[in-house]
Amino acid sequence: MIIEDENTLNDKDKKFITEELLGNKVPFYWHNSQAHKDNKPFLSHILINRETQQIHSEYAEFFKDITRRFCKKHNLPCNVFLRGNINLTFPIEGRGTLHRDHSFSYYQIIIYLNQSEGGSTVIVADKATKTIEPKQFKIIGFDGDFLHYQTYPKSGRRLIAVMTFI
Repeated sequence: MIIEDENTLNDKDKKFITEELLGNKVPFYWHNSQAHKDNKPFLSHILINRETQQIHSEYAEFFKDITRRFCKKHNLPCNVFLRGNINLTFPIEGRGTLHRDHSFSYYQIIIYLNQSEGGSTVIVADKATKTIEPKQFKIIGFDGDFLHYQTYPKSGRRLIAVMTFI
């Protein structure tokens, strides 16, 4: 199951993303690795802590609400939030590491917060590969059992929100 949706976000959501999240108000923190100690640096703003599932950011409720609407629209379970993050990546060599976010079954959405040149998401599902091009305000949802990775933007930044849940 891979879902691409360009209609879940409303005008109020888009305005908040544009004015609040794409401005200079969100603090981001440096990480040396994105997945499995891959030495691919990125900037991160933790919404929901991966280990404790505790809220870490004032923006968490905004993304939880969007996730619930997406799940209701596409008939997905959304009982427990496992992780939430805003990831900021930038042009670097190569591609992201093929990975899963958790070692157990879950669902995941990615919300593209800005328009980037390049920076697609590649999902390996049932021995087929699907490349999803970034588009501002698009949401993709997929089964967490599918491995995935990102390509890096050719210039500027790629800003996404990631929510995982069961």
